[in-house]
Amino acid sequence: MQVQVQVSPRSFFIKLVGVTYRNPDGTDRQHLVRHLSIGQTLVLKPEPTNPYDSEAVAVFDERGQQLGYLPQHSGVALLIDRGAQVTATVHRVVGGGLLGFLFPSRARNYGCVLQITEGNYDWKTITPLMDEDRAIEQALATAQQLERTDAQAAVRGYREVIGRIRALDARGPLARAWRSARYPINRLTLVLERLGSAEDALGEILAYEQYEDRRGLPADDDDALAKRKQRLLRRAPKPGREAT
Repeated sequence: MQVQVQVSPRSFFIKLVGVTYRNPDGTDRQHLVRHLSIGQTLVLKPEPTNPYDSEAVAVFDERGQQLGYLPQHSGVALLIDRGAQVTATVHRVVGGGLLGFLFPSRARNYGCVLQITEGNYDWKTITPLMDEDRAIEQALATAQQLERTDAQAAVRGYREVIGRIRALDARGPLARAWRSARYPINRLTLVLERLGSAEDALGEILAYEQYEDRRGLPADDDDALAKRKQRLLRRAPKPGREAT
């Protein structure tokens, strides 16, 4: 097994957002940002339970006072989840200006540009996770090919893949962050429905809805699955009535 090595860190610049708000304790973020120093190291804290953005990353100074957030879709939360040694430093502070100093009412809001550096990974730990993910992708491709020739074998293949995905996810947050293989719930229930196994298909959908699939489904699969669920529910026997 060959272990990958990252030769040098990757850096990019990003502007802090949410800097005009006050913190819950009344601290003025504008005051905090104004007094930041170039090169100062800041603290990044992902907020996966944030109700507005599950990939939100809050930014704090060394005293634990919040300065704001990284913008949406920055990708930094994923880097952190994947085990990168991510650091954030102050690149420059913007806003204010001489006019604002002389006439505070006309001052521009202070802002901050950060330098984000993606450091090294623990490839010795990560490489086996990537190998298993690739193996799952290959098993998915095999199951999809079987749909044309042996639908029952395709069902068994998809169920095996689901078991492997769940086992990989169970290895912890790092494994879940490195999983790229999608949960094949749409393909599995499509084949089951075609085979006339409506009850099994509905049971698989309901079981998936109870599973915390951080990778999620593509929009088309999500839409198709929702329509299939409604169709299967309409066809399901009503309580107290026998299926005909």
